[in-house]
Amino acid sequence: MAIRPGVVVKIGGVEHQAPPLNITGLVMIEESGAMALRSASTFKEKVRGCLIIILASLNRNYPDMTVDWLIEEVQADELQPLMKAVAQLLDISGFVPAGSKPAGEAKAGESSTTSG
Repeated sequence: MAIRPGVVVKIGGVEHQAPPLNITGLVMIEESGAMALRSASTFKEKVRGCLIIILASLNRNYPDMTVDWLIEEVQADELQPLMKAVAQLLDISGFVPAGSKPAGEAKAGESSTTSG
């Protein structure tokens, strides 16, 4: 099976291609309640919603991945980039209204990373 191109995400130090969402992924996201990510009130809800959206995409290339596997493999320093990848996935999948930008995307001339 050929790997579908998409957003590159790092999980456990390994890069994976997260392609645009398909109907199967959208159903998975809807059934899990992950589309309520913006209204999530706890860190746990936000992380789980993020991982479900990433998984819905990754399953197109890596069908054996599970949420439990992601929870085990995602390193703490990979979480913020994964949340940005969710915004990118929603954008390339057509879920960001024309003229708006995904959450966490830098404005022209700004860096999307922070230095500490």
